[in-house]
Amino acid sequence: MLGINQSENDWARLLKSRALKNDICINYHIYSSLWSSVKSEFFVAKKNSIWQIGDGTKVSFWNDIWCEKPITQFLNLNHDWHNSLSSRVSNFIL
Repeated sequence: MLGINQSENDWARLLKSRALKNDICINYHIYSSLWSSVKSEFFVAKKNSIWQIGDGTKVSFWNDIWCEKPITQFLNLNHDWHNSLSSRVSNFIL
């Protein structure tokens, strides 16, 4: 998702550390005057977000969700192999 997954800006790091676990919005309550509003719209924002590939050096070709779902899922690859697949999108850009 453009912004949250790729950004190293303070807002994105804060959101990732406090409100996301494994790229999924947490279900438990955290003390915040804004969180209930953000949480209710998180799925809509994520669904309507895109990846910014750039030069492709920060995007995993196999495991990131840069094209609908991870390539490992498209190919139904054994989950035990996922960590050993380390190619970046940049490896495939000419």
